[in-house]
Amino acid sequence: MKKNKCYFLFFTLLAYHNVFANSAAEISSCYDVDVRTKLSEEKKQFFSSSRNQGDTNWCYAYTTADLLSFETEQPVSAMQIAVNYNSRLSSFDRLWRKIESWISNYELAIWDGGFVSVALKAIMKQDYPGVCSEKALPSSIGTENFKKTMADLKNFIVTKKLLDENLLQEISRIFVKLPVDQLKASLEEAQKNNMSIDELMKRLVHSACQGHYFNLKKKKVKNYNRWFANLQEVLNRNLNQMRPTGLIYDSTYSHKVLPEEKTILTGVVPDHATIAIGRRWNNEAHHCEILIRDSFGNKCDKLDLNKVTCNQDGTFWIREKDLINALFFTSSLNDY
Repeated sequence: MKKNKCYFLFFTLLAYHNVFANSAAEISSCYDVDVRTKLSEEKKQFFSSSRNQGDTNWCYAYTTADLLSFETEQPVSAMQIAVNYNSRLSSFDRLWRKIESWISNYELAIWDGGFVSVALKAIMKQDYPGVCSEKALPSSIGTENFKKTMADLKNFIVTKKLLDENLLQEISRIFVKLPVDQLKASLEEAQKNNMSIDELMKRLVHSACQGHYFNLKKKKVKNYNRWFANLQEVLNRNLNQMRPTGLIYDSTYSHKVLPEEKTILTGVVPDHATIAIGRRWNNEAHHCEILIRDSFGNKCDKLDLNKVTCNQDGTFWIREKDLINALFFTSSLNDY
């Protein structure tokens, strides 16, 4: 009996030792990191203020633009990336989106989502005149009701009605740097020539970005997925090297799920793209947390506050283990 007690005591102490050892190891590997500290004051201010994708599905474009902004001298426009990406529906990389639209029975639209890795590789191939600056083409203005604006624009082109002043104002809010007279002429030309929304938006984006394009230094796009890589190691390696990481994950771990967001393919909710920019150890909760830069403004209404800590500046903290459990893909830029 005494021998059994000794065995019990031994294994109990061993279990406690392993728990404390694992906790100590987790704490030591979870030292504070914030990749924004390496940035200039101007770019640090940009990455400390919120972005807002409105009612578009452009989370991938904001993530891509942020990754590119870390590599350039100025912030990159997410709208330019999204409009160009969604107007190239004939490319092989868009085949999956066509299949998804067919299965889910919806029409592909310019406000649809995409993949961070595909967007990064496309922009690195320099298919466009260059990358457009955020100053020339702001990404978080006029996106609140983007879908309605595009529907009204399509109706204007198809019905051949006179240009409504309210529609012109909404388009002007999106393209704040273009003169109203130029916008009006472009819309009327689109109506006359039965131009598609994709083609019209591409032209307007190009007009807004004229003189504000800049080239990118060639970078290697590194992509990993949960089936062939340890994404926790990938994420922490990038953060340790002060490198931001694009993420695609199950957003039910961080955001509220609306009934209308359920799809046939994803079942619960469409995947969400964000960028990881920091890490810390939470002494009160005794776990490691990852700092996420989101693209839903500085409010917290879309977040599940039972699962994440909202900073009211466009970022939130999520428990590292929860993020890893939800994570599907990572994307980052590396030197050749």
